Amino acid sequence: MQSINAFYALVVLAMLCTQSAMAQTQFGAQGAASEPNRMQPWLVPSPDPATPAHAVLFRPPGEGPFRLAVIAHASTQNVLRRAQMPQPEYRALASFLVARGFAVLVPERPGHGATGGKYLEDQGGCDEADYTRSGRATANAIAAAAGFVRQQPLSGSTAC
Repeated sequence: MQSINAFYALVVLAMLCTQSAMAQTQFGAQGAASEPNRMQPWLVPSPDPATPAHAVLFRPPGEGPFRLAVIAHASTQNVLRRAQMPQPEYRALASFLVARGFAVLVPERPGHGATGGKYLEDQGGCDEADYTRSGRATANAIAAAAGFVRQQPLSGSTAC
């Protein structure tokens, strides 16, 4: 009887932990903005619902609204290199765009760096490479991140 009670308690505990872990994913700003250009870490949606994407958002001074520019990073088929990729920032390009009134989003796609998750952009081997599917997967990840940020009030506050 004790083993049944212990098993039941473990099942309930696992359900509670899973629900709380899933509920903890809050898209949007993940901290205060800092310099340069009100740089701020964000979590944004990705095509994989289980994998929120890490991103950096830069904004010009003022209340906005701001036009949005998205900078996409490179990729590699090498699993280790993808896993070790640092969060891209492209500070010089972001500064150039911010100076011209753009908010700049630099999302990290699934399968890369801290975002992790399944690599959705795999084009396959050289002989059977499917670059169209790979390109669409890349575009879907960028669109998911940009679509979310476009719906946010990108004001002068540090947490949108």
